[in-house]
Amino acid sequence: MHVCNVFLKSLLLIGACIIATMIKAAPDLGPNSQQSTSLPAVSAPTFSDVSGNSATVGGTIDSDGGEVILERGVFWSLEENFDPLVDGTRVSEEGVFNTGTFTIALTNLPPVSTIYFLAFARNENGFGFSPVEQFQTGSSPPIVAAPRVDFVDFTSAVAGGTLVDNGGSAVFEKGVIYSTDPDFDPAKEGVRIFDDGDFDVGDFGFAITGLEPFSTYYFVVYAVNSQGTGFSSRESFVTIEDPVFQDRFGDTQSRIESKSFRQKAD
Repeated sequence: MHVCNVFLKSLLLIGACIIATMIKAAPDLGPNSQQSTSLPAVSAPTFSDVSGNSATVGGTIDSDGGEVILERGVFWSLEENFDPLVDGTRVSEEGVFNTGTFTIALTNLPPVSTIYFLAFARNENGFGFSPVEQFQTGSSPPIVAAPRVDFVDFTSAVAGGTLVDNGGSAVFEKGVIYSTDPDFDPAKEGVRIFDDGDFDVGDFGFAITGLEPFSTYYFVVYAVNSQGTGFSSRESFVTIEDPVFQDRFGDTQSRIESKSFRQKAD
């Protein structure tokens, strides 16, 4: 009986060793292998409505990988063989998304450039990417920014701004448009002071004369190329109050004293 027990224990031990060896020899699926089968599947990158500095792009989420889609969008670059997570510019939206097609608006693209992009979707396991697609931006109106006033006196001012980008076409006009109306439309209204020529990017300014003292003026700076007109944001300034009777009494204090004298004399 004792011999039988020893024999049975030996068999059990041998069986346990065989099972352990089989488990150890089995392929290691691991977390990375698990993850690679549960990423979203994305295809069919698309583009439309391309202009000088914008486009509508997108793709199709074919599968969510068995997890909720938390983000979808595109990565874009000026380099053809870019690494999206390292070199790409990411434009996306976050939320809870189903499979299907989607689009994203791209803005502030460089004009006259080849844009490479791919669509993506992300779930809790990582990113799924589409193939890379490309399109070409055209020319656009110039980009003008940083309106400023460098000098103000009673009836004049010097206002200007910065031509940031020519939009891919030669800039042949730049200037300032001003008005006393805070809501004026610079494309249709206002007084325009400008130069014609062939202009590079950089700062510029114009002298504005014939203004009214102690008045508020609103202005934009602008530039024009073959694709249209680019306007800056709106800025304002106030001219200095005119020194009344300055030619007769010298300064404000003299004017006050003289006025008081006249009142007493009366």
